[in-house]
Amino acid sequence: MTSYQAVSHRLRRMMTILLLVLLAVLSASCASSEAGKAPVPVEADKPAASQTAASEQPAQRIVQHDAGQTTVTGEPQKIATLDYRLADQLLALGIKPYASATYMGSLELPYLDRDALTGVIPLGDTPNLEAVAEAEPDLILSRDAKVYDELSKIAPTAILETPDDWREGFLKMGDVLNKQEEARKWLEQYDQQLTEARKRIAEHVKPGETFMYLRIQPKVIRVYGPNHGFAEVLFSGLGLTPAPGIESIERAEQISLESLPNYNPDYLFLEVGNSDEDAAAQADYETYAATSVWRNLNAVKQGRVYSVPHWTISDYPLIKEKSLELIVHELTEASWAAPK
Repeated sequence: MTSYQAVSHRLRRMMTILLLVLLAVLSASCASSEAGKAPVPVEADKPAASQTAASEQPAQRIVQHDAGQTTVTGEPQKIATLDYRLADQLLALGIKPYASATYMGSLELPYLDRDALTGVIPLGDTPNLEAVAEAEPDLILSRDAKVYDELSKIAPTAILETPDDWREGFLKMGDVLNKQEEARKWLEQYDQQLTEARKRIAEHVKPGETFMYLRIQPKVIRVYGPNHGFAEVLFSGLGLTPAPGIESIERAEQISLESLPNYNPDYLFLEVGNSDEDAAAQADYETYAATSVWRNLNAVKQGRVYSVPHWTISDYPLIKEKSLELIVHELTEASWAAPK
C-alpha cells in the first residue's frame, strides 16, 4: 500500500468514527427530551367526562312523611296538592302549586287574593287518580294515606296527614320541599304579628274578659279548646282568656244549648254550618237565638257576637294569618292587616 492510500484509509476510518459518535449523541439527546415529557394515557379524557356527567345529575333526597319515605329528585317544579290546605302551606313557603284540589269547586280560596292560584290546574274537591295522572306532576302531596300506593305509581308522593300541632306540620312540609329556612322565617314573622295584635287588642279588651268560639252544625253545638282551629288563634296565639271550662278541652266538645250559661262568655265568635249554604245549621241557629238561654248570655246582651267564616276551622298557616286579621278587626272595630 502506498503512503497516499494509507492516509486515505485513515481518514475514512476517522470519518466513520466521528459519524458514529455524532449519531450516538443525537440519539441520547432525543431520549432525554422524550423522558422529560409526561406520559399521555390513551383514555385520559374519560375520568373527566364521567365527573362532568355525574355533576349534571340532579341531586336526590330521601324525605320522611306519614306513609314512610320517598325519594325526591332535584327541585320539583310540577307539584300537585290533593287538598287545598296543602296548597295553603305551599303558598306560605312562596311556592305556587302546579295542580291543586279545589275548595267548594273553585281555586279562588275565600281567604286569599283572587289570583293566588291563577293558572293552577284544578283537580276537583276530591281529586281522582285519572285527573292527577293527566296533570303529570313530578311530586304529589296528599293527606290521604289510603291512596299512597296508587299515587306513587304516578309520581313520587308524600303523605302529610292533619297534624296535632299546625306549626310542626308546616315545618314538616318545609322538610319535604327542602324549604326549612323559609318555614322557620314564616313562623317567626307570624309570631311578630301576634305580638302586634296583642298590643292593639289590649286597648279594647279589659283584663279578665272571657272568650268563646262556638260552632253550630245541624243538631250539634260544639265548643273548641285552646289548641284547635280558630280557638287556637284566640287563646294560644293571642293569649285571650277562655270562658270557664274551655281551657281543659283538648280539641272540641259537643254541648247542649242549656249548658251555655255555664260558660257565659263576654265575647263570642260564632261559626254556623260547613258553608254559607248550610240551611239546616242556619235554621238551628235561628231557633237557639230566639231562646232566653241565648239572649241572656253576656256576649249577646253586650252585642259582642261575631260571625266567623267556615274556613277558619282548619289549622294551616295562611288561614291562621287571616283569622288573626279577622279577630283584630272585630275587637278593635278597625281595619287591620297583619304586618309583613
